[in-house]
Amino acid sequence: MLARGSNLPVIFVSDFNDAPTAIAAIRQGAVDFLIKPVATAILLQAIEVALARHAALCYSQARREVVEERLATLTRRQREVLQHVLGGAINKQVAATLGITLKTVKAHRAQAMRKMGFRSVATLVHALEETREPSAVPVLMSVPTHSRETSVATRVRRIAARSDGAWPVAIRLAG
Repeated sequence: MLARGSNLPVIFVSDFNDAPTAIAAIRQGAVDFLIKPVATAILLQAIEVALARHAALCYSQARREVVEERLATLTRRQREVLQHVLGGAINKQVAATLGITLKTVKAHRAQAMRKMGFRSVATLVHALEETREPSAVPVLMSVPTHSRETSVATRVRRIAARSDGAWPVAIRLAG
């Protein structure tokens, strides 16, 4: 799945307690490696983790795409000014480094910030950092408590429905 560029989380379920297979599955991106028979609570928890990771990854990718699209709208000079500002330089230092006036630096910086859609450098830095690290996105998802009569399939459908109806979990059965 990784070779095809798929970002779907995988829960590997096997009949065998085989350490090399488990290690290989985890190294190749499996969210979890479970051994049959799997308790309902453990399976639901693994699915919840897989959905949460997928949601965080999708959120991060969407944010990254937005930031990249906005960066593409900047002129070369706006990018240069923004790069220096993000590096911690004050406007006077940017002006001296680039050989332009302070007023020009302020104008380029303001235009770049407007195009990027941020009011402060701190929020821009935060957005750039957030796009680099998917795990930085807080995950606020929990499995509701259900009675024992509720089937596993029903619980899984409820969890999937909470992720906008998508079914972003691939379960591979081995053995």
